[in-house]
Amino acid sequence: MKIMEKHIPQPSCFCKALGLCIAAFIMALGPSSAIFAQTGTHPNRGPYIIFYDYDQSITDVDPESYHISDEEKRIINAAITEHLVHRSRIGIDVYVLLNRTRPISEEIGELRFRVIKEYLESKGISPSEISGQIFFGSNDNHDERARIGMERAELTLTPY
Repeated sequence: MKIMEKHIPQPSCFCKALGLCIAAFIMALGPSSAIFAQTGTHPNRGPYIIFYDYDQSITDVDPESYHISDEEKRIINAAITEHLVHRSRIGIDVYVLLNRTRPISEEIGELRFRVIKEYLESKGISPSEISGQIFFGSNDNHDERARIGMERAELTLTPY
C-alpha cells in the first residue's frame, strides 16, 4: 500500500452534475452515513466506486465498530466477478479529505483500505493480486455539495 498526499482531482462536468444530484439526495435523507456506487465507462475494468458521506465531526475512529455495508459488498462483489472472469489484478484507491485533523483522516483512509482488502481476501482473492494507495487531499471549498464524491474508494481491474 502506498500513501500519497496530493490534491484530490475534481470530478468532470458530468460527475459534478451527478454529485449535485447525489448531494440533494443525501440532504433529503438527513445526516445518515450514505454510501453510493457507480461503475465506470469500461464494463470490465471499472472503476467500481464507493462514495462515502463526508463527516467532519468525526473525532475518534473505532475499527471494531466499522462493519462493511451491504452496498459496499455489492460493489466489491461486482469487481470480484469481473476479476474472476477476466483474471486481473485489483487496485484499491482510497481518497480522503484532510479537512478533519490529519491523524483522524489517516485512520479513516487506512481503515477503509484495510476493510476492503480483508473483504477481498475473505472472498478468495490472493493478497498478491491486490494493490492500492491512499490519497489525502484537501478541498478548500466549504460548500457541502462540493465535497460529494471527494471521499471515495475506487476499485480498478488491470489485466496481468
